[in-house]
Amino acid sequence: MVTGNIDMGYPQPLLNNYTYMINDAQNLEGIMLDEAEENNWISVCAVDDIDAEDVLGFKHGSTNYAIYKSPTNEFFATSGICTHEHVALSDGLVMDHIIECPKHNGRFDYRSGKALGAPACIDLVTYPVRVLDGKVMLKVS
Repeated sequence: MVTGNIDMGYPQPLLNNYTYMINDAQNLEGIMLDEAEENNWISVCAVDDIDAEDVLGFKHGSTNYAIYKSPTNEFFATSGICTHEHVALSDGLVMDHIIECPKHNGRFDYRSGKALGAPACIDLVTYPVRVLDGKVMLKVS
């Protein structure tokens, strides 16, 4: 099992004693994950399927997710539904590291999930992301 935090220059939540916010420039070769952990990763899309400063929404099981590509080609994932009015964030506007909800303009930092002001006041859930073989992978519970 890989443990620890990757220093991305800002605070990140610690998830089950490890956090993966992996960008496409980081090399995963040689990192071995145990089989149970490996089975919790799903392939979402190819790295080229999302433009920089854009979002892709999708549903896996009964959960909606949003995958973001930052201006520096890093990938992040949050819950795909706004915590204020339950609207799909994939229809929102991405600017720098901010996703703006299309309904009432609630804003979140998609790197941390932090709500940045009214009307949104509840943070988004964030999920670990990695890039492997040109595919964006998301860790689901």
